[in-house]
Amino acid sequence: MFLFGMASTPLTAFAAAGLFAAGTAFWWPTMLGITSERFPRGGALLINLMGGAGMLSVAVALPLIGSAFDQYGAGAALQRVALLPVILTVVFGSLYLYFRARGGYRPVRLSTEEAIPAGEM
Repeated sequence: MFLFGMASTPLTAFAAAGLFAAGTAFWWPTMLGITSERFPRGGALLINLMGGAGMLSVAVALPLIGSAFDQYGAGAALQRVALLPVILTVVFGSLYLYFRARGGYRPVRLSTEEAIPAGEM
């Protein structure tokens, strides 16, 4: 993973960008799907809050990453930024082990008795 922080050719830089794009393409919809399955009563409001939290994290992270690039240079900054996926892997791996210890991941289902009829919200 740290090898992508030391990209010295266009091919390795595009490989790193491709890895980032694949992560973005699969993690983001997965997060929204899990949120909607685990918290079905949240509905569209909760999905929008998840989207807002993602956009807020980008608004906070990009200036920090930009200042790291300015302070350390591109190669050293990419090595530091490469730690972020490692941290996320630990967090999501912990969630996986937690759900596995509880017997696996199961979506929460609303019964018809618990559902709020349309127009009563």
